[in-house]
Amino acid sequence: MHTGWVVLIKNDSIAAAGPMQFKLPAGTQIIELKNTTLLPGLIEGHAHILLHPYNEIPWDDQVLKESRAERTARAVNHAKATLMAGFTTIRDLGTEGAMYDDAGLKTAIEKGIIPGPRMIIATRAIVAKGTYGPNAENADGENIIGAEEVTGLESMANAVRTQIGKGADLIKIYADYRYGLNKEAVPTFTEAEICEICLSGKRDKTLLCVVETPGDLLMMEQTQTYRGLYFVLMGRLSPLDGIGPKDIHLDSLIKRASDGIVKEVILATNFTVEGEATAHYISELLGEKGLKVSRIARGLPVGGELEYVDAGTLAQAFIERRAV
Repeated sequence: MHTGWVVLIKNDSIAAAGPMQFKLPAGTQIIELKNTTLLPGLIEGHAHILLHPYNEIPWDDQVLKESRAERTARAVNHAKATLMAGFTTIRDLGTEGAMYDDAGLKTAIEKGIIPGPRMIIATRAIVAKGTYGPNAENADGENIIGAEEVTGLESMANAVRTQIGKGADLIKIYADYRYGLNKEAVPTFTEAEICEICLSGKRDKTLLCVVETPGDLLMMEQTQTYRGLYFVLMGRLSPLDGIGPKDIHLDSLIKRASDGIVKEVILATNFTVEGEATAHYISELLGEKGLKVSRIARGLPVGGELEYVDAGTLAQAFIERRAV
């Protein structure tokens, strides 16, 4: 918690924040927030904006008995309420029978037609045929299903490509689910079927980008500039926290990077002390294998102005300057 801070907003983005030690541009509007706590926008990591609480209407009835028009109307209200509650970004993990209506909601928000948070969407989600609900009361009937059913490699590839084409920012797959006699969580796909997800589309198998978390992978994908493969460490080196090389699967990384296909490993760990240490350690290990290793660049943000940039970032921009 900081007191006496100033936040400078320019073009709907934070240009600077901290004690009043930077120059305000001419014509800046001052908004005083006395006796108020100012929070950054919150992020909801697992949302279903096209659903509402099950103590109001059970999930089965929402999927089977509520029209998509009604569910979309509810979602418009949910989007506004979510934004007003302070959540500026949500990751919506499935429409649960409402097809690609989350894509339409996302577009409406982006166009300013309705208020709502930024949406990162999964569209329909993917399940093995026969494992997901709602369950049919009559075995001869056909129900609306809460996710997209697939039945094999070709079906999986088609589903992934279709969802991407309809606007999915990420692919959600139920690798296991509660079904069968005992309703216990058991695997629903073969390894080959799951691998088909990563094989879908044109990816450059000679490039391997190393990130700390699945969230980092998602942000890289949103740039739409990188078309290689990824290795997710699921963490970073932190001796003080007892996190060593084995904890972030560096043995598996070395094995994968040394498969003879990968030509360049791109280190995209965070620019924290731990992230930098992790990148340096990995570069030393892979350098011994004769592999080309690169690090994503640092410097001024797109649209940034020098007078609002901290000294550390500006210094790094000078160090990593390039010829034009």
